[in-house]
Amino acid sequence: NLITFDASGDPAFVATGNDGQVLTSAGAGAAPAFETIASADAVLISTTTASSSTSLDITLSNATYSSYQFVLERIVPVTDNVSMHIRTSTDGGSSYDAGSGNYLFGANFNVQNVAHGGISGTSETSLIVPEIHGNIGSATGEGLSGQFWVYGAGLTNSYTLMTGHFAIVTSSAYSNNFTIGGHRLSAADVDAVRFIMTSGNIESGRIKLYGYK
Repeated sequence: NLITFDASGDPAFVATGNDGQVLTSAGAGAAPAFETIASADAVLISTTTASSSTSLDITLSNATYSSYQFVLERIVPVTDNVSMHIRTSTDGGSSYDAGSGNYLFGANFNVQNVAHGGISGTSETSLIVPEIHGNIGSATGEGLSGQFWVYGAGLTNSYTLMTGHFAIVTSSAYSNNFTIGGHRLSAADVDAVRFIMTSGNIESGRIKLYGYK
């Protein structure tokens, strides 16, 4: 036990805390106490690493978290000049919704010294990144990095909303800044997400999944 003093100046004891707890103030006139440090808002759930992978499939934890952040780090395709498709699952990853009419999206792009503008899709098989002016390159120094967010994944009474922001070095060695927002066209409990190229495997890179309560 620790010795302290109460509001009257008399000696008082603070019971020893548990492993990992820290001594914190309880305010003026009150003895301090050992407490557990609150966890950070974002919790790292998993890291998925590509190695000539057909796709990167990542399962969510909707019983614990409501929204998710995917951090994509230097995703490089095996095949040059391809796009990346993002699809969702409602059965824990046993299958992924890839039929026409599953997704709606709008996107803006800015390709270095080439073009800028927007693209959209209203009845799509996936959210598509980027499919304009030279897609994701596979050569040394090329590839894709960025962030993708899924909001309210476990809600069954509303469309699951998704946004993404990506930096891409294209097959023509151009820099492309690509931002996308979209949603499913039906309400469902989204419990897994797939990242897959339009052609060929994913050579290398990794995706870190963070959960938010």
